[in-house]
Amino acid sequence: MEEIKTWLSHLPKELKRNKKCQQHYHDGIPLIQKHGKNFILVRTLTTRSFSVLNHTLLMKELCKIAGVDKKALRKLRSKEQATEQGEGNKEQGADTGNQEPDENPEDLENGEQELEPRPDGEASTEEQDDKKLKEPRNPREEFTKIKWDDSDNPDVVIAHSLYSMRVNSYHNRYAIHEKLKNVTSKEEAEALSREVILLDRQNRACHKELSVYNETGTYPEKHPIFEQRKKIAAWEAIKHDPVELNSIRERAIKEKRRTEIAIEKGDKPHLDEKRNAKIEDFEFTITEISKIIGKKKQ
Repeated sequence: MEEIKTWLSHLPKELKRNKKCQQHYHDGIPLIQKHGKNFILVRTLTTRSFSVLNHTLLMKELCKIAGVDKKALRKLRSKEQATEQGEGNKEQGADTGNQEPDENPEDLENGEQELEPRPDGEASTEEQDDKKLKEPRNPREEFTKIKWDDSDNPDVVIAHSLYSMRVNSYHNRYAIHEKLKNVTSKEEAEALSREVILLDRQNRACHKELSVYNETGTYPEKHPIFEQRKKIAAWEAIKHDPVELNSIRERAIKEKRRTEIAIEKGDKPHLDEKRNAKIEDFEFTITEISKIIGKKKQ
């Protein structure tokens, strides 16, 4: 585990969004891939970009793997600092045999605190965004400019749908984390990790739409829900032609089954993520057209 300790010894005093920390983070990714046992965390760190939060998670996990506690971490960093200071003095030709390192134990202790999650109000913008994404609150408190009680406004109806999806993705992701406690194989862990990543993307997409709408009164309309609304409007426009609607539904049923068979066969598994997205789209088509046909019959 010496390579991990070497990486930890070069840990910056304070984790920030700068080139030095970014380089240090990327230098640690091969170590977590090589030694990491927490498959979900390894997957998360290797698929997400650099951030202060991810850098902190990486540091803590590598400390755990190498058996380095806070006291040992301070010693590693203090030793490295003293070495760098000595080399710097030699290059300058200065007599600094009695000079103390820039970071004394007290300074290191203070620096160590910077590696822990900061309290609310002191967190970086990115850390605050991550917390919002993980802990949905009351929508009226989180998005104060949206008129949540205006049920006659179609945009507000969409806002309710987006927030519900966001909350559901959070709870589903939490449930998967609970499942991971009992994972016994790498394959199962990777499958669950993919689910977590998809849920995280959905969470962020919903949050983005709501944030923009809250500030500007309009949606960027990047979330699939807006494409779905357009489809429903198009199907409603031909509801007088049940033959055409049924034809669209039958095609969706056949395509859904064909895609499911491809997944079952294990053919080109790297395409499964896109296939699952297609299946969800087919299921949406089947469900919504069935609703329209059912209303027509009534």
